[in-house]
This record gives sequence, C-alpha cells and structure tokens, in this order.
Amino acid sequence: MTAADKRYARRFAVLGAVFLAVLLGSLLLGRYALSPGQLLHMLWTKVTGGAADWPLSDDKVVFAVRLPRVAAAVNNTMCFTITLLF
Repeated sequence: MTAADKRYARRFAVLGAVFLAVLLGSLLLGRYALSPGQLLHMLWTKVTGGAADWPLSDDKVVFAVRLPRVAAAVNNTMCFTITLLF
C-alpha cells in the first residue's frame, strides 16, 4: 500500500466516523431528551431482537419520528451526491 493509499484510507475512515457521530447525534437532538447510552441500548436491542425495556413514548420518539427523518435525510443526501457525480 502506497502512502497515498494510506492517506485515502485514513480520510475515508475519519469521514465514516464523523458520519456515524452526526447520525447518532441527530437522533439525540430534539425536545424529548434521550441519553446516548439509552439511545444505543434501544438501537442494539432492536437489532438483536431483545425485549423492549423502555417506555412506549421513547420508542415512538426514536423509531417513529427521529429514525425515519434521519434515514430520509441520509437517502436524500446520497441521491443528491450521486446526481452530482454523473
């Protein structure tokens, strides 16, 4: 691997980490406060299929409001970026 390839890989990793941090941060922002630990617990439990041990209001805020909005924003950003490339 050349030095240029290593720089590219490092930049890609940094941008990926920033993207994930912004993604998780956007799920935390809003009028209804959630802690980062609570959010990660909720996401992990949904992914692994565990039983929900949080209030129904938290579930609705994250999975019915914030997550769809963030997913739509990511989708629109990706589509716009692809449009610019071609």
